[in-house]
Amino acid sequence: MACRYWNWLKARNLTDNVKSGTHLDFGAGWHLTIPLLFHSFGANRQCLFGVRPLLTADLLRKTTRVFREVVQNPN
Repeated sequence: MACRYWNWLKARNLTDNVKSGTHLDFGAGWHLTIPLLFHSFGANRQCLFGVRPLLTADLLRKTTRVFREVVQNPN
């Protein structure tokens, strides 16, 4: 989903806005791949909000590990 959104932004020449601005992500606690992907594309300022405190340190470690594996070997 994050790639579809990024491609939509790219088609409209809006990716620089995300890179130079602040990306707000509501409900980020359940789907951390979006902020991780945006960070890898250059969005270094992000504010992540969640309604419920679902994110744990263990979930963050696991998600980051899987994300890095997918990004390093996308096939």
